[in-house]
Amino acid sequence: MSCRERTLSVADILRDHVGRLHLDHEQGKAVAHILACRTGRLGGHLAVCDRCGAKHYAYHSCRDRHCSRCGGLDQRLWAEAQIPHLLPMSYFHVVFTLPVSLRRFFAGKHRRHSLDALFAAVSESILETAATAGLLPGILAVLHTWNQQLGDHPHIHCLVTGGGLGPHGFVHRRRYLVSLDILQTVFKGKLLSKLQALLRQGRTSVARDSGHERLRDASRRTWNIDIRRPFGGPEQVVGYFARYVRKIAISDHRLVGYDGQTVCFRYRDRRDAGRIKTAKLDALSFSRSFL
Repeated sequence: MSCRERTLSVADILRDHVGRLHLDHEQGKAVAHILACRTGRLGGHLAVCDRCGAKHYAYHSCRDRHCSRCGGLDQRLWAEAQIPHLLPMSYFHVVFTLPVSLRRFFAGKHRRHSLDALFAAVSESILETAATAGLLPGILAVLHTWNQQLGDHPHIHCLVTGGGLGPHGFVHRRRYLVSLDILQTVFKGKLLSKLQALLRQGRTSVARDSGHERLRDASRRTWNIDIRRPFGGPEQVVGYFARYVRKIAISDHRLVGYDGQTVCFRYRDRRDAGRIKTAKLDALSFSRSFL
């Protein structure tokens, strides 16, 4: 397939292949909204120039959080609402990722329990390690469940204050509150313990024997946590978060080509210095991954 530039939308691809997908209630509702977005099904409004009489008819948007064509205004409003809560101090962008062997815990009908455990492990790890220095930091945490190629990749981004409340007021630290090694160790132990408990209670989508093997594999690996100071200040990270709080995994501008069977789209390769590359997926796989 030639990956030539053309105007495309996720709706174009879903419209062709939705009949071959098995959708749950939430997915079905999202698809219905996306396919109806900016069409006559949602109605519209007519604007008439009071000077020349020129008419312009605009269809209404669906305003669904999962629509690739909507959410731009909501994204900006959400980001603007967070800015007043930022303190005049240094912040750190902290990303908690998981070993591949644990990703199966975050799929299926019980995924909410595992995601709750992930959030709890992240927040407890930051708060408890900071408490060893006698400080209570501020945290803004956002969950991502995908990567740039639409693969399953649950991870949490945090914006953490460079300091915290102490016994005698707020203490500002220019360096991060705890060492990376300590944070990795605490997070690893907490999440493995929480997933072990869910497995024991039958509240995961992983079979017991497979789950124990996955936990053993993860326990032998070094877990990746990335800590960095935002180059553009905390406002840059808030803007980055907003794209994932109010928009969805892929926007239409990343779509490059579609011939009815194969979708070509851009992605940023984090393992190759963030270079922009092009990926191809058959349209049915693309639709499943998007949903």
